[in-house]
Amino acid sequence: GTTLAFVALWRARKPIYRAAFAFICWAGVIALGVQPEVFRLGDNPLEPAFWQSHFWGGAGLTGLMLFSVASRPEIHRHLHWRRWHIAMNCLAAVIFMAQGWTGPRDLLEIPLSWQKPTIFSCDFEARTCPAPAPAP
Repeated sequence: GTTLAFVALWRARKPIYRAAFAFICWAGVIALGVQPEVFRLGDNPLEPAFWQSHFWGGAGLTGLMLFSVASRPEIHRHLHWRRWHIAMNCLAAVIFMAQGWTGPRDLLEIPLSWQKPTIFSCDFEARTCPAPAPAP
């Protein structure tokens, strides 16, 4: 559905249809991303972890880029739309820099599946871990 909405966004001529398809596409991307298997620091916008989350930064960037695609004809025709586009691109550049910091942090924070049992069996307060099993 998200892919079809994106194709429809590219083909739509009327601004209301482009806006609707951009929103549907963005909602589809968010719906795919909020599944429990996707790592997020937080889901509550009233908590700082939400604003530090790599996932939600990417969702915001996706929304900005879809808005840019949806408003492309207006950006070409009107100066005030171009100014908004430049302002949104400056915001996107800042978010992209934050994504560059939060992406590696989140990747290093998520243990690989084969590391999970070992990491979660450690006692972090006592700073001890069980002895590794001998290699076969």
